[in-house]
Amino acid sequence: MRFFLFIIIFLLSVISSQAVNLPPELKVVKENQMVKLSWQVNPELDVTHFILERSNDAIAFKTLVILTRPDTDDSSNQFVHMDALPLGEEHFYRLKMIGKDGVSTYSKVVRVN
Repeated sequence: MRFFLFIIIFLLSVISSQAVNLPPELKVVKENQMVKLSWQVNPELDVTHFILERSNDAIAFKTLVILTRPDTDDSSNQFVHMDALPLGEEHFYRLKMIGKDGVSTYSKVVRVN
């Protein structure tokens, strides 16, 4: 029993010591005929680029823009993109974050009317 407890404690300490690449919160604001999409990332995350995706049915997403994260330490950790040609009445957006290890994670899908 002590052995299993030791293994669990060890695994929890290893997991908690590593930076987890959680996707940032995608903020969406409708401004006139455009949609402003913004997000902020932790400067310690090993992220190479972001893919902003759009859909009109929340199922089939297409790439809207690919943004590369600069390698410099003085780069901004805030990103903004204006969608000038939104689809139809209702829009769905999500953000795909790709790490240096090639692993990708998605933000929550955000809806705009």
